[in-house]
Amino acid sequence: MTATIPLPATIGNAVATSLRRAAASRTLQLFLIGGLIFLLFFYWRYANIPNELYQTRDDGVITMSHARNLVDYGFIGVNPSGERVEGYSAPVQFWAYAAAYALTGVNYETFAAAQTALCTFLLGAIFILFFRENRRWAILITALAALLLSWHYSFISWHGSGMENAITHVLFLAAALILFNFARRRRIVYPWAIIVFLASISRIDSIYYIAPILVIFSLYWWLTSSGLRQKIQGCYFSLTVIALWLAYNLWRYIYFGDLTPNTAYAQGIETIGWLERIREYGWGAVTQYSESYLVIFIRQGANILPLALPLLYFARLSRTSLLLFTIIGCIIVTGGLSPFFFGDARLDVSRTTNHLAVFVALCLGLIIYQIKDYRINTPQLLLAITSAMMVLGAVAFNIYEIDHYGLCCPTSEFDLTRQQFDRLAEQEQLPRPTVANPDLGVVSWHKHFNIIDLGRLGSPVISKLHHPELNLHLRWENGRRVSPVISKLPRTDMFHPISDYFFDYAAPDFIEIHASKWTCKYYQSLLAHPKFDRHYHTISPIELVPDSCLPLNEKAPGIWIRADIMRTSESPERKLIDKLSGNLSADALRQELASCQSAAGNNCVYVARTAYRFLPEFRNAGLIDELNQIFSASRTKDYDLYLINGHRDGQAYRQAIEFIVNNWIAKVRQDEPVIRSAYEVFIHDNTLLYLKSGCSESDVEARFFLHLFPVDAADLSEGRDQYGFNNFGFEFDDYGIKVGSHCFAERRLPEYASNRIRTGQYHEDEKLWQGEFWIGR
Repeated sequence: MTATIPLPATIGNAVATSLRRAAASRTLQLFLIGGLIFLLFFYWRYANIPNELYQTRDDGVITMSHARNLVDYGFIGVNPSGERVEGYSAPVQFWAYAAAYALTGVNYETFAAAQTALCTFLLGAIFILFFRENRRWAILITALAALLLSWHYSFISWHGSGMENAITHVLFLAAALILFNFARRRRIVYPWAIIVFLASISRIDSIYYIAPILVIFSLYWWLTSSGLRQKIQGCYFSLTVIALWLAYNLWRYIYFGDLTPNTAYAQGIETIGWLERIREYGWGAVTQYSESYLVIFIRQGANILPLALPLLYFARLSRTSLLLFTIIGCIIVTGGLSPFFFGDARLDVSRTTNHLAVFVALCLGLIIYQIKDYRINTPQLLLAITSAMMVLGAVAFNIYEIDHYGLCCPTSEFDLTRQQFDRLAEQEQLPRPTVANPDLGVVSWHKHFNIIDLGRLGSPVISKLHHPELNLHLRWENGRRVSPVISKLPRTDMFHPISDYFFDYAAPDFIEIHASKWTCKYYQSLLAHPKFDRHYHTISPIELVPDSCLPLNEKAPGIWIRADIMRTSESPERKLIDKLSGNLSADALRQELASCQSAAGNNCVYVARTAYRFLPEFRNAGLIDELNQIFSASRTKDYDLYLINGHRDGQAYRQAIEFIVNNWIAKVRQDEPVIRSAYEVFIHDNTLLYLKSGCSESDVEARFFLHLFPVDAADLSEGRDQYGFNNFGFEFDDYGIKVGSHCFAERRLPEYASNRIRTGQYHEDEKLWQGEFWIGR
């Protein structure tokens, strides 16, 4: 018996399949067209911008250096020997490069160029799909957007810089398209949550942008759906994204021992600092960043939107288009307000908000798309509107972009430094030197050195011991430093625990400081320190451009080498290096440590430093546990074990920092304090040190007052002469750090003579403690 086939159903299925295939084919065609349009316009623009102004910036190479470290040495960091550190802010770029490098060994320049090309294509391919219902208008609007964005210099240059900007542009736009497509198709596809999740970790702070649009989408889905089961689908999708984000951050916490990346410590970004500002200053604190808000809105072209939005009067808006406008508005507003939450971006105030330019272009395109069906519908009207939008958009995008400017920081300059380090290491026959310099991207990517990052991104100890007083601008007259009366007090080596860390523990083999900016930043704490001249010899001084903080006869930027590790040195450290270079031996370390510690007072950290130099080889030989046993008997074991175990313990630096600070405090307390109260107050080299052990939150929350009584009445500040003193009060957060149970603040005194100082803390006009002392008595 032959089965009968229901012909109408078969035909219906075939037609439906054909329609789906045709739709998919049209979508693919638009996808390719949009990508090619963006490639055409962007690379036409790139052809007219000198490569050295924007390509392959060093901060992008920092991220790639972390990824290479994972592939080559098995842990995330910048040093072959250790430690774990999250000195990057771009997780997606990190994982993308790690995969690409593991598979192909691609270098940073090739990857950066490929990233720019691929992301440019994807940006156009995704952009055009917002307008897929009308092929001609989709192509026209995409071409218009590509033209506007390609002439937006801040956007186009950072997009092609090799940093994470291009990836962020693509993922943020893809997230908006996914939510928009869900709304217009009335169907949620949960696997797309992976793309939205990737958008949320494009940068460490990207959840700040993605979470609000997920809330908007969930609310929209709830309000436009019928039945509880359907209503909660939008919430389920958003919760899926948030769950993935929480899982990723749980992994970060387990791996690095912290949810705050080292980049945030290095740049002074506090994750909830904005709550403290609101609590202290009220919502008026928001206005403190008004100039940054204005720059961001104008730089990204958002200032054109108030002129363009009235055109929506002519549009027929659907619910889905209203959703898209709301998502766009949310991203633009959160982007504009980002300085309040995260402070001004490094390198360029608008760099981390360049994705706003994409959404401004999308908003302009959506306005044109919505008014294309205006009831008059004359070609002349459409032509006039399109022309007006092009002119207005071009003005908005270029108002602050008259001239090209070079983006910070090109890799070519730092590669020359890397080559100098290589030559110096070869000349001194020094295996895997430890180098200190402010820009670690290219220098660390090649994995020839261990790095102490003076820029603080890649070094957890420096970033967590850092505070604003390291950034000093001293006063000079006639090319000489003005010496105040207070500095005639006995000079000591105690500036700050970071100086002890640098000279007594880390002791880099080579130091390179370029530009007067970095020389000024580290002049007082490092370059002017007495130990610097005792331990380091100049290799190649660089001509110094005069700067407000340095006289011409002071140290210029350049390269220095530590005397103890030079090939001709007879130091125990150099002899140990040569011994291990010829024969890797844990027994040699054991014997050297025992011999060094047999004499009281010896600084034996050099033994652990030497082990650290060869740590990849010790790891490959399976000797890490034996090294732990050796250095457990060290007088400096808290620091030594940090060097040995930093590659496998994200929190190893904590014990090292506490050890360094405790030793520094012991040195400070060898002198008598000038004030004993809630804080002990010491004076060293024109600097007041406030110190307290067993420090509580109340000890750091109350404001400090600092009254100086000048010898010369002419030095009284305006408005203070009636009191006879100048007030240099401060907040602990501005000049202090808290390590374990210890709090200390460091306040440099002004460059004039004072005979009496009064200081203490108060809260709401109530004095909590006070003390005073006389200079020279």
